Amino acid sequence: MRYAPSSPTSPATRSTSAALGRVRACAGPHCAAWFLDTSRPGNRRWCSMGACGNQAKKSAWRTKHAAGMTG
Repeated sequence: MRYAPSSPTSPATRSTSAALGRVRACAGPHCAAWFLDTSRPGNRRWCSMGACGNQAKKSAWRTKHAAGMTG
């Protein structure tokens, strides 16, 4: 993807702007991605809900429900 040098979405603009504080590492255990958290509260955890977020929620659900079924 190509950006105009003065574009608000250009990598140079983002790296020197206040948005730099919203750059996060993905919380996925096997993911090394970094992403710009554009959510309103600024508490996004995963690079993609469709990949890392879904996997984390699925694992948590399985752990929770497996513990309840072993009784």
